[in-house]
Parts: sequence; C-alpha cells; structure tokens
Amino acid sequence: MKKFNYIIFIILAFFILIVITGENIFKISIGSSEYGSYVGVFLYIFLILFSLLILNFLTNYKIVERRLIIINRFYHKIVYIFFLFIVYQILQFVILSNKRALLFIPKYIFFILIILLGSAWGLKFVRRNLDTLIKFGLISCITFILLYSIHFFLLPFSTGFRINRLSILLGNAVEDGGVFSVFFPFLLFYQHKNNFLKITLLTLFIYYMIYYNGTRSSLFAIITSIFIYLLFKKISRRKIILFFLIFIVSLLILIPSRKSFVKYDSAFSLHGITAAWNGSYHGNLAIRIGNIWAPMIKHTINNSPILGFGNGSWATQSRMIGFRSSNSQTYIYNRSPHNAFLVYYVDWGIFGFLLMIYFFYWGIRTNYRIIGANKYTNLRKYGNIGLCAWINFLLWCLTGNAHNWAGWLIFAFLNIYTILLKKEYENTVAVPISD
Repeated sequence: MKKFNYIIFIILAFFILIVITGENIFKISIGSSEYGSYVGVFLYIFLILFSLLILNFLTNYKIVERRLIIINRFYHKIVYIFFLFIVYQILQFVILSNKRALLFIPKYIFFILIILLGSAWGLKFVRRNLDTLIKFGLISCITFILLYSIHFFLLPFSTGFRINRLSILLGNAVEDGGVFSVFFPFLLFYQHKNNFLKITLLTLFIYYMIYYNGTRSSLFAIITSIFIYLLFKKISRRKIILFFLIFIVSLLILIPSRKSFVKYDSAFSLHGITAAWNGSYHGNLAIRIGNIWAPMIKHTINNSPILGFGNGSWATQSRMIGFRSSNSQTYIYNRSPHNAFLVYYVDWGIFGFLLMIYFFYWGIRTNYRIIGANKYTNLRKYGNIGLCAWINFLLWCLTGNAHNWAGWLIFAFLNIYTILLKKEYENTVAVPISD
C-alpha cells in the first residue's frame, strides 16, 4: 500500500508541475482549446490521478474514517460540509438545466479528496508532516527567486516596473505574484543559522516582486506579512515605523519614473477611466469595479441571486452585458474577472459565496488563535505563517484569478496545513480550539 501511495504522490507532483508551469514550459493550455491535443494530455493525467485518489480512498476507507473522525472534531464536520456542497452542485444542475456544470463536479471532488486524504495521512505523524509542508512552502518561494534570477541575468534590462511585466510560471504576472505571495511567509519566518543568506533571499524576492512582477495585491501582501513578522519578533514601534519609511523610499527609487507608474498603473485616475472608454486597458482597479465587477453583480442579483448560474458560467453570462467602447462592442468576458469571490457568486449563488467566506474565516481565525500560545514559540511561528498565508491568499482572491487550478491547489494546501497545525496545537497545549 505504501508503494501505491508513493505512485499517487509522484503523479500528483507531476500534475502540480503541469498546473504551475504548463503554459510556459510544457506548452500545455488548461484554460482554452487553443492547444486541443495538449488539453487532452492534461485531462488524461487528471482522470488517472482522480481515479487513483478514489481507489485510495475506497481501499483505505477504514483507516481514513478513523482519521476523519479527528478531522470532523477539528474542522466543524468538514465531511458533511463537502457532501452538502456536492449535493448542492447536483441540485443546481437539475434546477438550472446547466449540463456544463456537471463537467466541473469531478474537479471539486478531486480537491476535496486531496484535502481529506492529505489531512488523514498527515495526522499520522503531525509534527513531521507539518514540517514537510513548511519546507514545501519554503522551496516554492526559493524556486520563484531562482527562476526570476535566471531571467534577470539573461535579460537584465528587458523590463521595468509594470511596463513589461514578467510571468515565468503561470502565464500571468498576477497569478505568479498571487501564488508566491502565499509562500512568502514560509521564507520570512524560516529560521536559518546564516542570517545573511536569509536576508539576501528575502531581498531578491521583494525586488523581483516589485520590479518584475509589479502586482499591487502581492506587494500589499508582502508588506502585511512583514508587519506581522515584526510584531512576532516584538520589534519596537519606532523601528517598525523606520522600516516602513525605508521600504517606501526604496520603492520610489526602484520605480524608474513616476510618469511610467501613472501611465501603467493609473489606479483611480481620470487617465485610467478615459483609457477604458477609448478601448484600452491598463489594469486599473476603478475600471475593474466599474466595467467588470459591478455589472456582473447587478446582472446576477437581477437574474439568479440565490442559486447563481452554475459552474463555468462566467464567460456565458458576461457576453450578455457587454458595454460599448470606441464604437465597438466589448464584453467584460474579454477581461479575466480578477476576483475569485465574484466568480463563486456567479457560479454558485449566495450559498457557494458564503461557503468560501466561511473557509477563509475559519483559516484566518484558527491561525490567529494559535498565535495566542505565547509559551510555545514554534506554535506561534507556525500560526503566524498560516495567518500570513491565508491573508495573502485572500488578497489574491480579491484581485486575481485564484478560482483556477493553481488557486485550488493553494486552497487544499492551506486547509491541510491548518488542520495539522490545529491538531499539533491540541497535542501540545491540551486545549481545544472551537470552530
């Protein structure tokens, strides 16, 4: 049985590699039919892994069931929540007659199985497996640094702040920044004997995230993580303020010129709104709110506020509410939603939207409460890592496309991490954390 689990692990690792690097390295598109044969390769791997996970779950049901009792006690009846979610998906299909929605159900069952099986097997040796997850987060963060460093030495003057934004892994700078801002706390809180090496890696990460990636939510996530880290280290308020002053000055120096910053990241400026009206798009938050989020929210409230429209409905529904720009019909589906919660509301209605809110509330609240274990330094550190990772993931969901495959892998990873950490807390402190 151990060999069978190793086989699943290897295939899962390869699957994750394709999800993270597919479009840029393997040239495998998992979001469109442009590369039809390659889409087929991805689906074949997914179906094989999906079948193996189900087989693993069924053949080890008794073992998993005993562990799931622990998960239920720690995770507010997680099994029942997931079961009701799948039932809701089927009811959506029956009521809305959306056949396409059925195609997405295996995807969600797949990630549910990863969370359940990953947590069940992880609870066998909690501390060791918790450390393994921390090492995985650390390695992921260092991988980002190495790949961006290689690109820097190959083409050191090829880009500038938000002018030609670099995306090495996920095919989009926003998703690159979102994924690796989630892993940033694992490097930030990592204890290493060589402080110079750690500071160098952190400096490179922040530099590449600002200069090459330039994603606002990721930068805000990094600043938030650093602030929590300084509080964790009990740094004086004066030094914290001094640090942020240095950081802001350094940021202004790294940006080649404020003119290019305004041009390519116009925020709520009149320039950005005018650009949208003329048919161009500069990533302006006001444009997203006015031309993407608000129309879709209004459309959903007016037509199907409770049930939503079913899985995969974003593109279909957005075609119905296009706006005119430069004498041509432009649809909001031409721009990615840049808000995972909006996608969940459109697809799942108010029930699914509130369900995802609950998961984030549970993850942030649980890690925050574990930080209160002042006598146990390791638990506090692990709790701070989890808290920062969940907050950074939340920021990515609010401004990026974290509803994709990579986002769901992060979702599964953080759930397993928090479940194991909660168990480790009870083993150490002998005081349960209520859900």
